[in-house]
Formats: sequence, C-alpha cells, structure tokens
Amino acid sequence: MNTTGKNATQQKARAFSTGFLELINSFDTATRQGLADDNILLRLYNLYEQLGIERKLLHIDSNISITVGIDTGMIAPTAGTIGLVLSNNQDEPVSLASMTPNSNQKPLIIDRMQPSALVIGTLDGTRELRAIDNLDDAAMLAQYLIADNVTLLVSLDKLLFNGMVKHFAEVAPVTIFTTIDKKNKVCDPLEGANVKAVITVFDVLLQLENGATYADILADSDTTILDLQAEIWGEPEPLANDPSQPTPYPINAFKGLLKNVVEAVAHYSQVPDAMAGQCVLGALAHMGQRFIDAPMGHGHMPTSLILITEGESGSGKTQAMGLTHFKIKEYERQQYTNYLDDVATWDSDKASLKGKEQAAFIDENPKPKNPKTLFDDATIEPILDRFISGEMNNASWTTDEAGQFFNGHTMTGDTAGSALSALTKLWSDGEVSRLRSQKSAYATPQTDAHNVRMTLLLQGQRVVLEQALTDPLMNGQGFLARALIACPPDLRGQRVWDNPQRRNDSPYDNPDLIEYWSRCHALLDPTS
Repeated sequence: MNTTGKNATQQKARAFSTGFLELINSFDTATRQGLADDNILLRLYNLYEQLGIERKLLHIDSNISITVGIDTGMIAPTAGTIGLVLSNNQDEPVSLASMTPNSNQKPLIIDRMQPSALVIGTLDGTRELRAIDNLDDAAMLAQYLIADNVTLLVSLDKLLFNGMVKHFAEVAPVTIFTTIDKKNKVCDPLEGANVKAVITVFDVLLQLENGATYADILADSDTTILDLQAEIWGEPEPLANDPSQPTPYPINAFKGLLKNVVEAVAHYSQVPDAMAGQCVLGALAHMGQRFIDAPMGHGHMPTSLILITEGESGSGKTQAMGLTHFKIKEYERQQYTNYLDDVATWDSDKASLKGKEQAAFIDENPKPKNPKTLFDDATIEPILDRFISGEMNNASWTTDEAGQFFNGHTMTGDTAGSALSALTKLWSDGEVSRLRSQKSAYATPQTDAHNVRMTLLLQGQRVVLEQALTDPLMNGQGFLARALIACPPDLRGQRVWDNPQRRNDSPYDNPDLIEYWSRCHALLDPTS
C-alpha cells in the first residue's frame, strides 16, 4: 500500500516502499482534541496514556492506495480518520485500521491478509492474553482487566477473529470469553489451538459492570474453563471393510480450519470435495515436507505425497488449484522477480571487472540460482540435477494437465523405468542418485542428494489417467501403490456462475481462506 495525493503524500508512498514503519511514521500521533469526543476512541486514548504506550492512535491526513494483497489498486478513503495501529504476534506493527470518529461505520482494515490485532497492553510475556472480537466491548473490558495484568487482543472484524486468535496462540496461550449458549459456535473453530475458553452463564462484561471482579467470575461454580487444544482429538472412526462399495472421500479426516478450507474451495470452485481435498493436500505437502517427516516403524520417511485426481476439461481443476496454491504461486512469482534482479546486478558487477578481479568476484560470488520449486511442465532429469547440484531441496510437480507428466518424454521414452525408480526412491527416503559419464558434456563430480523432498499433484482427464493406471511398469515399480488416487463425480453441467449470490460471494473475503493463506505465507517464508 502507499498514499496518494500531493507532494507530502507522495513522499509517504515512497517511504512505504521500504517498509510499513515508514508509512505509519509519516502520520502524526492523534491528539485528544482530534478524537472529536468519540467515546470509544477517548477510552482507548486514556488507556494507552495510562499504560505509557505511544503511537497506537494516529491522525490519517490522506487516502491510502493499496498495492499489496487481494485489494491491490483500491483507494481507501482514509483522509481525516483516526488510524489504529495493528500488530502481529511479535508485537510488530503490520497494518492499519481507519476509523471515523462518531461514526457507525466499521473500521476499515487496510491489509486484511496480515493476521493482526489492536493490542491494548504489552506483549512482553508477563501479561495474560485475552481476545475480544469487537472494539466497543474491548474498550469497556480493558478498564476492568488492565489492572489484573491482562493484555487485550482486539479483532476489529468478527470475520478475522479466529485467524487472529490462532496467530497469537502460536506464541502464547490466549483466553477467549463466551457464554454457554454460544459455546459451540465460538469454540469449535478454535479446537486444537493453544486457547482456553472461559464459558459463563452471563456475559463477562455484564458481570463486571454489575460489580463482580474478574477473579470472582473465574471462581464462580457456573464458570467452565475449557482447554481447546485438548479438544481436537475425537474418537477414531472404524475402518471400512467392504471393498464392493465406492469409498467416499474422507473429508471428515480434515479437522478444524483445514476441513473448512476444503469445503470453501469446493464451494467457490464448484468441484467435488475429493478434488478440493487433493489440492489442499498437495499444497500442504509442498510447504510442509521440508519441515517434518512421518514416523515409520523405528524410523522416519518423507511426508511427500503422490496425488492423482481424475477431472475432465472444465471440471474446475484450475480454479481449485488457484485457491489452494494462491500463496505458493504468489511467493514463487516474487522469488523469481527477486532472482531476475539479483542476476542483473550480478551480471552488471561482473561486467565492471576484468581479469583476475573478475575471476575473484565469480569465485566469491556464485551466480544466483533460479529459486523455482513448483513445476508444471518439465522432465524428471533436470529436476533431479537441481537436487544433486544443491540448487534446491524441496519441490513439487503440480499440474492440472496430467498428460504433461504421463505422456511427456520422461514417462514414454526408454528412461521411463529409471525415472519411476527415482520418483519412488524420492518418495520413500528422500534420496537422489544420478551418475554421469565423466567424459560427457554434463559431467559433474556431484552424484547424490540426501534429505530432499518431492511431491506430485497430478490432475487430468480419464483418457490420460486410464492409460497410466493400467500401465504394468507403473504398477510393477510401485509408483501407483504410493499414490493417493481420487476419481470424483463429474460436476460439469451443474456449475453455476451467473447466480447473483455467487457473484457477490468472493473467496477472497472468506475468513477461513484468508487464515489458510496467512498460514501458507508463514510456512513459505518463516522469517517474514
């Protein structure tokens, strides 16, 4: 995002190009007089003043043009508003919420893709964290709870509440409040997170306003404190034992957010649950296989997956992958852009040197390597070479045109057997071995790669898959035995795009998908 307007706001836009801090530092701190006697904003002002915390409320003197995330290109009408600085779980400012004093309008959150909260208190590890889903209640509750060593995390949009809670629960326990009648609706989406729910008969704020203390509420016999992290494990389902019946896709094996994501992808793409689930699994394997291994007997093996899904042209394969791999593709594009810039800089630096200086530069500064890890049209040999050369240790062959894989040169030529062996070995132990003649043009002393990971997400038409699934070589070498194969029903002819409800129901406003994309970003770039 950046700001638009005359020279002063253009300077803010340039400052933001190097970081969010430059943007918020370009605005003045809000004054008591500038809050226009807005009760909520004045309470916040007094609370921050009491806590000795500065620059959480800003005077926004210009509109903001958003240039990142899903709202790219939108001009946010923020001129003349109060900006509430939102922070992430590392207490870093990452977004702004624009609020018009004495207005019934909801605060406008400038970057909804960043998990964040309005923090009332400090995140220094010494205070308990309590999450609230609206600003009005938070401003009132804070007056009662601040003295009890509590920090409030406020979500300014109820749709973003669950994602915010889970984000902060990654670093410290978070407590939420709810009443008995709302228990399931509030608690179920947070099962498995490091969250405790204080469940009361009457609203906590109402009890505090009627004279009860926070300690009284917690000690009340009618209050239940539920550990949601322990709630995720249910009773195991019985194993199916009748192979004559079609096997339904096990969507209930997905829990919490992931089940919601599979259902959301199926809804917005209008595809069967199986296709959505396979795409989610492919994305998770691509992002997660470099971090964890799966226990196997007394050892471990890669969490890489081979996923094969039948889907005819027009069945929604591309749309489903677009949603599940949204952040992966965005990350790949950004990495590639950075790579091109780095190569241009490297070439320029090299060209400026001659002789020994140039040789020393090349020796000390290897040419940047292409960061691509998501392949859709390739052959296996160069992918294996990149593993062996150390250019990458994590990759996926992900395509909605499986013919590119099964009918490509690798799988139809004389090398098909060795390629399948290499893929099954990658799946089983994460190792690559490739020996070349030292007399060939491609000779290299490097022949092996260890602890590398490769996932295959292949979607294609029956005419392509049928030939592959009956191939004796693929069966005999164990490739298909390692695959999760889904052949869902064909929904072509039942998909509707001109429905007014569907036109107004955007996946990019769906809180579950927003939270999923946020977690994807954290996995792809853990240092961000």
